[in-house]
Amino acid sequence: MAAFDFPNSPSVNDTYTANGTTYTWNGTKWVRTSPSIGAQGSTGPTGAQGTTGATGAQGAEGNFGGATFYYTFEANTTNANPGAGDLRLDNSTQNAATGIYICDTDEDGTDIASYLQTIDDSTSTIKGHVKITNKLDSSQFILFTISSLTDNTGYFDITVSPVDSSATSPFSANEDILITFARTGDKGDTGAQGAAGAQGATGSGGSTGAQGAAGAQGATGSTGSQGATGSTGPTGPSGATGAQGSAGSATISNNADNRVITGGSGTNLNGEANLSFNGTNVKIGSGTPAMAVGSGLEIDSGGAATVRL
Repeated sequence: MAAFDFPNSPSVNDTYTANGTTYTWNGTKWVRTSPSIGAQGSTGPTGAQGTTGATGAQGAEGNFGGATFYYTFEANTTNANPGAGDLRLDNSTQNAATGIYICDTDEDGTDIASYLQTIDDSTSTIKGHVKITNKLDSSQFILFTISSLTDNTGYFDITVSPVDSSATSPFSANEDILITFARTGDKGDTGAQGAAGAQGATGSGGSTGAQGAAGAQGATGSTGSQGATGSTGPTGPSGATGAQGSAGSATISNNADNRVITGGSGTNLNGEANLSFNGTNVKIGSGTPAMAVGSGLEIDSGGAATVRL
């Protein structure tokens, strides 16, 4: 069979015959026109289903879900703008870092500042999560929570807390990395107060507390009505003998033995001549009795007659 040698730059409807078959140029390609092409036959029956092929190998683990950006890792830990497409941590022990310094612009030239600001706008205490991974090996990673972001000139200072990592320091200087942010939603509104729960069982009594301080004295009440007179109490003991009074003075007139002294005017006393007492008998009168018998009262009339009782 001769080799086909179609003409160059044919015009529409030009023909070419080789090996007993004629071809016509339709403006785009050569189409066989003789011998004539018969009508298309009917579709044949569907063949039997082939056997299921073997399960393919498992694909590589995907990266942390969220907004992902391409950066280059820097080993420098200084708080400063790391430069376009770069980021750095604030600790050379990478999984102990509490700060990420990331340029506003990633390696693809995308400015992510406005996106980072939406994370800072979250009203939740934990504003989101951030995961740094090796671009070509997602098994090398560090995962952090985000508590705040500071927008500096050309870069952000992101305050983080480490959660998990594949190694103490999985990244090397100038390594291609992916950083993925997942923002936490805003804190929800306070829910309605729930219904009061059933009252719990009464607890055991507590120990008696210490006695409180005495309160201030109250105001004096009004005077009550007079009570009934009580019974007379027992006689008290005799008082002590008083001091001896000073000696008095008096003048006695007509004083003689056995005369009874009677009062006079002022301090003057009088010895009665007709009234005497000798320690045994009281004598009335001034005569001398004829006789005195025993004790008693002797009345002398002044003569010889004397009465003794």
